[in-house]
Amino acid sequence: MHLAESTSSIELIPRSCTSRRKRIVSRAVLIFGFSSLLVLMAILAVDSIRALHELEASTSRVRHDYLTCERTLHKIRVGIYESGSLLREYAVANSDPGARESYAAQLNDMRDQAN
Repeated sequence: MHLAESTSSIELIPRSCTSRRKRIVSRAVLIFGFSSLLVLMAILAVDSIRALHELEASTSRVRHDYLTCERTLHKIRVGIYESGSLLREYAVANSDPGARESYAAQLNDMRDQAN
């Protein structure tokens, strides 16, 4: 008898009520899933922005280091060019000993500045 009573009580619940519950549950699951995706997207956006800032900082450091090296190389090139000009003038100034001493002093000054 207990089986017949439980079967009759199940039949008392209308089908529209169970289908409405299924729709509510499925909507709740969909809303939860969509909300979870939105939260994940927000977390990824924040992480991407942080990574972008780190990349910009790294790029800035590399650019600064490059410019420092480029300025140093430019100074070296200018020094080599000037010393070459002074050596040429020193070699040409055979007749004037005062000019040779002046060029030699300038070359010594350049050498001292390089050291």
